[in-house]
Amino acid sequence: MDTNQGIRHKEHIQDVISWYNKLLGIRVEGRNGVKFIFNNINSQNPNEEYSFTLRYADDNYTLLDCDPYLGDMKEFIQELNQTNGLFKFVRIMREKL
Repeated sequence: MDTNQGIRHKEHIQDVISWYNKLLGIRVEGRNGVKFIFNNINSQNPNEEYSFTLRYADDNYTLLDCDPYLGDMKEFIQELNQTNGLFKFVRIMREKL
């Protein structure tokens, strides 16, 4: 891939990320784990934010935080660790929030 192709590819990726951010109201922050923040969930208050934070260490995901609290998430975290299906996990969490 030459330099121009690389630049166009990177711009395309940024466009796709921007589209998902607007459509799904998703934002990702990295700190002490990775925090997934969603809005556009509550039709009465589309700006209200919901979030969860995951840490990945030693080939293992751990749920550090969830707002609002969803109760026992052990089964979903176990499935995530067995399948490594992060995108599926994020979709499930967004539906549950």
